[in-house]
Amino acid sequence: MLDQLASHGLLDMHVKAKGDIHIDDHHTNEDIGLAIGTALLEALGDRKGINRFGDFSAPLDESLIHVALDLSGRPHLSYDLQIPTQRVGTYDTQDFLAGRTLLPVRGQHFWSDTSYTTASWKKFSSHY
Repeated sequence: MLDQLASHGLLDMHVKAKGDIHIDDHHTNEDIGLAIGTALLEALGDRKGINRFGDFSAPLDESLIHVALDLSGRPHLSYDLQIPTQRVGTYDTQDFLAGRTLLPVRGQHFWSDTSYTTASWKKFSSHY
């Protein structure tokens, strides 16, 4: 998912993390999300010269994802993804980025949990 975020968000990022993944990857994913969110906030700086908000919808395989993004500095995350599994592979589907961003995400799930999760990351990252 981090590769998807970097690729579709046009981000040049490299992540190296150590964690208690022998138990599970939840805390490591959470810490990576906090680090990426902090790095994005620093990269945005005073936000002059960038669009404050936007939205985008796109299909991916059996899924349709809509993302609306507002870089107002007032944080809020809401999502209506209804991912039926707690994990896709080893990835905890409940983890997301932290930061001062208003980020509603809505999706229609047609079949594949993997496509649904991947699509939500791709559409989110196309805004950054």
